[in-house]
Amino acid sequence: MNTRIKTIERKIEGIAIYQRETDGYVNATQICKAHLEITGERKDTSNWLQTKMAQSAINKLSLVTGIPVTELIEVKQGGKYQGTWIHPRLAVRFTMWVNDDFSLFVEDWIHSWLGSGYTPAQMEADIDRIAMRDKLKNSSRTALTDQVKSFLEASNQYNPRSKETGIFFGRVHNEVNLVLTGEKASDMRQRLESSLGKPVSENELLRDYFPITDLADYAAICQTAANNIENGMHPINAIKMAAKQVLPPNHVPNPIDFTEKISFARYRLEQARRGRFYLEDEK
Repeated sequence: MNTRIKTIERKIEGIAIYQRETDGYVNATQICKAHLEITGERKDTSNWLQTKMAQSAINKLSLVTGIPVTELIEVKQGGKYQGTWIHPRLAVRFTMWVNDDFSLFVEDWIHSWLGSGYTPAQMEADIDRIAMRDKLKNSSRTALTDQVKSFLEASNQYNPRSKETGIFFGRVHNEVNLVLTGEKASDMRQRLESSLGKPVSENELLRDYFPITDLADYAAICQTAANNIENGMHPINAIKMAAKQVLPPNHVPNPIDFTEKISFARYRLEQARRGRFYLEDEK
């Protein structure tokens, strides 16, 4: 997959500071370096993160946006984009702590980014992807899980506390991954970590990084497999059959080209609905 990060080059007194185009995150490390070059005073992001003000702001923002605390501050190791990247709604507060004069520049950057291109077409794409993700979570995947549970209960093999039950559910869900992508969850997680440049928790849902087409295919396989199990098929065979039923005849399992995490699309849509940023399509 293409992991190149699209950025906007900002400047303070000629010193480059990057902002990510997709989510507006600002490179806080570069702000500190600019402050050092201009004033000779050293400040560090880690010191700000330890302040009560920063911790309070981060926790409140996580609560409001649904973005985990660990994702509001991102650390990239090595390369052109190394450093600490912070959510745009934290960037102004952080910069005021570093250098109050800089904060006016950063505030302008955030306003510029917010109004720079969230068109109706992009908004519609976010709405569709979020709806499909919610359908998968609340309906299709639940249907598959319920049918697998019923299958095990019918043979007195279901025990939610047993290792064997957990392993069987893992096999079933990995089979969905394999017929669609050719990868197990562990393979996808490793590739996602390489793309993001940071560890991905076992509790993090990989499907939150699926584009809408893959979400739709995944949901269709889950729902159809659930129907097949209900009709008497073994869960693994039911998934293999479902793939043949819902995917194109010429489908070849290929690794998914991950996209941004769904929480960012939810945040963007929430801001648009509040009137924070929304552009009409150009005529």
